[in-house]
Amino acid sequence: MRKLQFVADWLDLREAQREDRKLRAWYEAEAKKWNEPPYEDGGLLSAEFTRRYDEIWDPVSVRRSQKLIALAQKYGVRIPPSPTDPDFQTKWVSSPHLGTYYLSYEEENRLKREITVEKRQRDDELRKWATLLISVLAFILALVSLTRKPDPCPTNYYRSDSGACVFALQKATPSQPQQGSLSGPPVHAAKPSPFRP
Repeated sequence: MRKLQFVADWLDLREAQREDRKLRAWYEAEAKKWNEPPYEDGGLLSAEFTRRYDEIWDPVSVRRSQKLIALAQKYGVRIPPSPTDPDFQTKWVSSPHLGTYYLSYEEENRLKREITVEKRQRDDELRKWATLLISVLAFILALVSLTRKPDPCPTNYYRSDSGACVFALQKATPSQPQQGSLSGPPVHAAKPSPFRP
């Protein structure tokens, strides 16, 4: 199943969420044991929590950034230059234990907004062309229906196998047996009697 990239991403996200819950439970228990307020910077416990938290979420953030950058390139949205450029370091976050960078939260949001705008514009263009194509096809079908001759058979008539107009509600004549009847004289079954076995 992991050969499919979106399945692998989903499984990685679920694993990260499970590890995150374990980490938070551990941290809150340790903070209570050491009488340290949880989620406050400055303590050794807080530093350990931050290190483990980054280990859990950095691979997910890197993968999310890669997908977002690929999507931005597809739609022609400007992506921030290299993270080594000092002017753009605020747009990237360093992941020391992975040795790579991923997009900052603000930059992710900017790219998502711009991708949405570009995607909407492309979808509008596609809708315009689809509307034009459907209109042309409807016009061609209307022309074809105008050039066809109407069937000369009036209402309640149908075309027989020979092509003649036949009244649909007429009774069958003796020379013309009803459809579905068997040829030959009718056979009457003997009525059962309670006195005869």
